[in-house]
Formats: sequence, C-alpha cells, structure tokens
Amino acid sequence: MLVLQFKAGKLDKPERWKALIMYTSKLIKPVNSLIFISDRAGGEIPAWQKDKQILWTNSCISVLCYPEQDGPTEVILGTGREIDPGFRARFDGMLEIPNCTVTVQNVTHESLLSMEVAEQIVRVRIWVNHPRWANKIVIGVG
Repeated sequence: MLVLQFKAGKLDKPERWKALIMYTSKLIKPVNSLIFISDRAGGEIPAWQKDKQILWTNSCISVLCYPEQDGPTEVILGTGREIDPGFRARFDGMLEIPNCTVTVQNVTHESLLSMEVAEQIVRVRIWVNHPRWANKIVIGVG
C-alpha cells in the first residue's frame, strides 16, 4: 500500500484525510465471481439482474468478476484522482458510507480491501477491462 501525506500534521480528523492518497490492490478468486462495494457495516445488496455486470443501490454496488475457476481477478481500490486510467468509467455514481470506510467484500462478507473516506456520501467510479468477465477492476473513490 502506498500512503503519501502532502501536509504535515496528524491524520486524526476526517477533513485532513483529503490530503491522504492511498492505493491498494489484491488478486482474488471470489466465491460466485462477485464482489460488493459498501460501507464496512454492509449495505442494501442490489437485486440480481441477468446479463448485468454492475448493479447498485444507494448503499452497495455489486460487480461481476472473472469466473473464479478460470483465474484470479485483480481489484484495485484508491482515490479516483490517483487511479483514473483515462477512459470512461463503466460506473459513475454516489454511494452512502455512514461509517466513512469503503469496503470491498465477497459474498461471505469477508473484507478484501478497505479505505477510509472523509464524507458519508462519496463518488465511486469503476473501470473494468472486459464488458462481462473482467479480470481487472479499478475502483476510484472520491
């Protein structure tokens, strides 16, 4: 994980977190080839729809991954400004995060990646490298 602080001082207050840049990634083989992006306490899981890669509610986003039996999926979580790959995001919307911790979880609610945020409602953008079975998912917060 890369952590870079541009201003001197403690990062104990949410308003100071805006100066913190974070980037984390992980290779995963999630059960049911599905991940959820929500607050650490969870959220309202979107209703399943056939042939949809990304589904969302106000408090949770589900993303279909590369089939678990065929290989791993790389998931990258960071600030939108830092990890924007330069092309149009497949998803661009707002997500409610009451506890100020964005978490990527699998279907068994195991936390895979997480990131502290300063606001309780944040912009989330998701870029994928394939329209159906992505083996690289980039999640930009803020």
